[in-house]
Amino acid sequence: MAAPQPSYDFHTTATAAASSLSASIRNKTILITGVTPNSLGAHFAATIALHAPRLLILASRTQSAIDATAAAIRAAAADSAVANANADAVAVRGVIVDLASLASARRAGDEVARMQRDEGVVVDVLVLNAGVMALSVFASNGNPQGFKEYWEKHPFKTLDEGTSTHVVAAFADWIEKDNGKFLRDAQICSFDMVAPWARNSYDAERLWKMSEDMVGEKFDF
Repeated sequence: MAAPQPSYDFHTTATAAASSLSASIRNKTILITGVTPNSLGAHFAATIALHAPRLLILASRTQSAIDATAAAIRAAAADSAVANANADAVAVRGVIVDLASLASARRAGDEVARMQRDEGVVVDVLVLNAGVMALSVFASNGNPQGFKEYWEKHPFKTLDEGTSTHVVAAFADWIEKDNGKFLRDAQICSFDMVAPWARNSYDAERLWKMSEDMVGEKFDF
């Protein structure tokens, strides 16, 4: 039976959410994209590492980013009283992937599949955290495209607040009945909080078809 939904809000931290969901994190294998040092993905990885996951698979464009984040994870574990174990017990592996390249994404997928086939590694949680910023596209007023949306309009969160929803989406069993729903501030969004185009099944079908055309494969869902 799923645990009751706790009361989270804008200021809920990933640290607090992970503490309440620690049992669900334990012994899980989690693959995370977008783990550049000091990013949301890196902070999420370091936070859940304190709760005894079986394995963290860090996916990034460069080995240097993976190595730096892995070192930060082990340092955080070594400094934390929550870890209750030697920092070396935090198992971390890396996968190189450039998500701007379908060929690179396929190679990374093949590598993870080989881990399962040859080593019995089964991914329990997939966190697709990677995103794109700082594009060389400008609005009519000369500001970078997205500047107003990403900088001026959103209230600020700390890294710890900004990754609480990652933790809840990945590990809370009380969201299972709401598969496919949107989350915000570590809570399931009410209908009116979701943009019309995000809940439009026609547009979802168009996007799926376009994605199939891009990768040259058909997928039933």
